[in-house]
Formats: sequence, C-alpha cells, structure tokens
Amino acid sequence: MKKFISIFILAVIALVVWISVRDHLRYHPAKNPQPKYFLTVKGHVDPKLKNDLKLEWGTSYATTNPKCNKTYNWLEGVSGERIENLNYAVTFSSNGDYQLRIPIDGLIPGYCGWEVGDVYFSFKYKKFDYSADADTAFGLSKTGEAHHKKIKQTWRCDNEKCILSKSSDADLTYNLSLLSNHNLIVNFKK
Repeated sequence: MKKFISIFILAVIALVVWISVRDHLRYHPAKNPQPKYFLTVKGHVDPKLKNDLKLEWGTSYATTNPKCNKTYNWLEGVSGERIENLNYAVTFSSNGDYQLRIPIDGLIPGYCGWEVGDVYFSFKYKKFDYSADADTAFGLSKTGEAHHKKIKQTWRCDNEKCILSKSSDADLTYNLSLLSNHNLIVNFKK
C-alpha cells in the first residue's frame, strides 16, 4: 500500500510539473530576435536636471487569442488577456540629448498572438515618481489613422515637481503600419 501511495504522489507531482511547463511554453512570449518596426523616441533634458531625472520608455503587449486569457479571479470568473511589458532605460548624452529606437514587434506573436498595445514612458524626478500619474501612454492601433507625423511633450520641472506644458500633445492614436516614420519627442526643462 505504501508503494502505491508513493507512486500516486509522484504521478500527481509529475502531472503538475508537466502542466506548468506546457503552460509556460504555450503562454510565455518570446522576444523577437529581428524586429522590423521601430518607433523613434527622442528629446532633450536640461543639463541642470540630468542628475535628478531617471527616464524609462516601454511597450505593453497583450494576447489576442482568447484561449490564452488568464483567470484573475476564480471566485467571480474574471479573466482577460495576458499582459507583458518591455522597458528600456534611457541614457542621456553629455549635453542632455537622448534617442531610443523602440521595437514595436519586439515579441513574436506565437500561439497567443502577442500584439503591442501602448508605448509609454515614466520618470522619476528627485524623490517623486511620475510613472503612475503622468498620463503619458500613447495608444497604438492597426486600424486607426495617423493624424500626426510627430508629437511633442515638454515637461517643466522646478525644485520640487514637474508639470506637463499646456501646449503639449498628450493622447494620440497611431497606425501601427506607419510607425516606422513617426517620432515621439519628450523634453524636460528647468
């Protein structure tokens, strides 16, 4: 009887491990080793702010195959697409300029149909974190029309906080097929 229980427990453990490995291989996205589409982001940071500012750009991907939906709450039956974020830290030149090419097809679609949804940036200025309240995500759409070839934001930073300039573009939708010809410019001034 002990031998049967031991074999049964080992079989259950093997089944759980096999299911975990299978799900990881099926649902986990793979990075695209040769992306073709890029979005150029660039800007300038006032040299007086360079040491107090940490800037990061990122892309958010979601699954499009409903079979890959993730259950977020078993009790209520809440499920939705899986999300994966890729982040890119920015390095400033000696005069405060920066430029970054972000791959829009950075993940291989695979079984789950991974597709880019947003391009966003977040920054920390001194002790303040602007990743949550800066409202700086730019939605991407395969069916939308591109109304701008270039958008520009300017943040003005004083000794304690940064605010978005009123003359800046804040929320735009782009056509994914035209993204290789687009620029996002984000500047930070003292």
